[in-house]
Amino acid sequence: LNIANIHAVRKSFNRLRDLCLSSNQVDRKWNSSLESTGWLAHISSILKAVVYVTRSMRHGYSVLVHCSDGWDRTAQVCSLSQLLLDGYYRSIYGFCVLVEKDWLSFGHKFADRCDGSSSSPERSPIFLQFLDCVWQLTQQFPGRFEFNDAFLTFLVEHLHSAMFGTFLFNCERERAEANTAEHTTSIWDAVLTHKNHFTDPDYNENLQPNADRDGQDTLLYPDPSSVQFWRGVYPQKPLRL
Repeated sequence: LNIANIHAVRKSFNRLRDLCLSSNQVDRKWNSSLESTGWLAHISSILKAVVYVTRSMRHGYSVLVHCSDGWDRTAQVCSLSQLLLDGYYRSIYGFCVLVEKDWLSFGHKFADRCDGSSSSPERSPIFLQFLDCVWQLTQQFPGRFEFNDAFLTFLVEHLHSAMFGTFLFNCERERAEANTAEHTTSIWDAVLTHKNHFTDPDYNENLQPNADRDGQDTLLYPDPSSVQFWRGVYPQKPLRL
């Protein structure tokens, strides 16, 4: 499906970070400089793969998704496909379940991927890239997601803050050994406690943008060529990974 590996994504993100730190975003060369980072091209390639998987399943095909290790691109494609296929995961609670299921339980290596050391060969903003893809979906399908921009930026911020135990360590076993459930707070508790703050007032779960004649098809089919720069996050937030 031609989705870049963690090393290509890391290099692209480093170029994006350097651009955000050094450039004025109203500069005439901004768009060409942004394109040269390759970041939006990576986002587009992921969405293209997700649309392919979703359409295949919609037409009755079984799909096996597996990248080199199974915890990076696999998690991206599978979780995003479920967002397109099932409106449950577009709710706030459903999205929490989706991340727990396809990222945390499946062993995405949050500690390694979010390592603040610039020399670590394992660091790569894979989960941030996933959140960017989710943001792209919310922009293309307004009113179809219960959560708003504040929810996604909250996750970006606390991906690195260590304020919650949710994104600590590399797998369920390590979190269990460290007893994070007892010694830390889950980020989902904070989300659900302040659910009103993270809710899109225009959310309508009954919207059916791709409805068939019987009106039963609620699948989403984004346009991979219509990706945007997430200005609410990149100029300030993800300067670390």
